Amino acid sequence: MYKVEAFIEKCLTSCIKQDISEKDYEIVCVNDGSPDNSAVIAREMAKKYTNIIVKDRENGGLSAARNTGLKHAKGDYVWFVDSDDWIKENCLKKIVETCEQHNLDMLRICAANMYGDKAVRRFSYPEEVAVEKGRDILKQGIVFCAPFSIYRRQFLLDNNLWFYEGIFHEDNEFTPRAFFKAERVGALNDLLYFVYQNPNSITRSFNPKKAFDNIIVMNSLHDFQQREDPGTDNAFNYVITGTMNAALHEAIEFDKEKQREFAEALYGNRNLYTHLLHSGRTIYYLEGILLKIFPKHPIEVYQFMNLFDRRSIKTKKQA
Repeated sequence: MYKVEAFIEKCLTSCIKQDISEKDYEIVCVNDGSPDNSAVIAREMAKKYTNIIVKDRENGGLSAARNTGLKHAKGDYVWFVDSDDWIKENCLKKIVETCEQHNLDMLRICAANMYGDKAVRRFSYPEEVAVEKGRDILKQGIVFCAPFSIYRRQFLLDNNLWFYEGIFHEDNEFTPRAFFKAERVGALNDLLYFVYQNPNSITRSFNPKKAFDNIIVMNSLHDFQQREDPGTDNAFNYVITGTMNAALHEAIEFDKEKQREFAEALYGNRNLYTHLLHSGRTIYYLEGILLKIFPKHPIEVYQFMNLFDRRSIKTKKQA
């Protein structure tokens, strides 16, 4: 919880209105040094409901807060719910039954963006989904948002799956690793998670650090791939390629000086360009070739390739 006094009661109410007993699940609220009344509201609700727990920590960002919650969690399964979002009422029974019936490491669920009272579904799964290996799903393409999956807690602990602290795009770094490690992944097509379109949220605010942090994400995934499965197909290559292009897309909006800094930072990690050559997409292969020729000009290469691809460069006003 950080500066969510306007949203936290709705979030917690949705977590309380469930179809399993209070004694069978816990709600761990992490107060990430919030300067407003978020923690006060959560503690008032904790007086009414025995399964709400409030933990305080110094401000450390979303990753640190999630890691703190995971360290305190005692349940068999973990769901990371952002404090300005909410979940569907009476959904936990089906989630638990599905996880236990199929002995899942991860359960993918569906989410919707909320525009006022209108829910717009973000994606769908087939009604009947076979249990799959996470690394096979990774090759097909995944949804990165960590709250869109439920995780077996011991699976996370056994595989040392923690969030990278101090960066933006922490889900892009965490989720591919989780899928790679998961042996049994299921899915529900039910809309169970609702994303409030908060204009002040981390994901919707402009900050140059996001692009620079994507370089950290790429390096972390590169190191993970080399350590865990250097012979893997294009799964991590494609993920890293997408991350690189997302960073370049953000860099378009920088001023000239910040663009120069970003280009230098990416040039310093130009070994990452190799992933473009093995991503499985022609447009990225060609981009990789150009970056091998013009390694110090990644933004110009990205803009040039955009002329031949369907990717759109949004202006800061449109974003």
